[in-house]
Amino acid sequence: MIQSPYELHKNILLDDTYGTARRLQDFVLYQYESGRYPFDINEHIGGFDRRHLQIYSDLKQWFWKNGPDPFFNEIAQIVTYSGVEGTPLSIPDKGEKAEFEHVE
Repeated sequence: MIQSPYELHKNILLDDTYGTARRLQDFVLYQYESGRYPFDINEHIGGFDRRHLQIYSDLKQWFWKNGPDPFFNEIAQIVTYSGVEGTPLSIPDKGEKAEFEHVE
């Protein structure tokens, strides 16, 4: 079985706070709930290097072929219900239950 790119790039999608990582997080939110989180790659593609553009392509292709997998759902929920923007998120260890607190 091929590994989900959401699992493979989990640390970038959850812990990293640099600009391109944030744009990838925005893309995951768009995939999660496009009516609430708009995203247009054409507005951001100039800031993507080859590596991050490949991650974007992998996420897009995987979602198109497989739909939302458990890793996608976990990441989308954590990003959606994270606290202050710019703060690295804490990833629960395998076996730990993720708890989400919505912060307004």
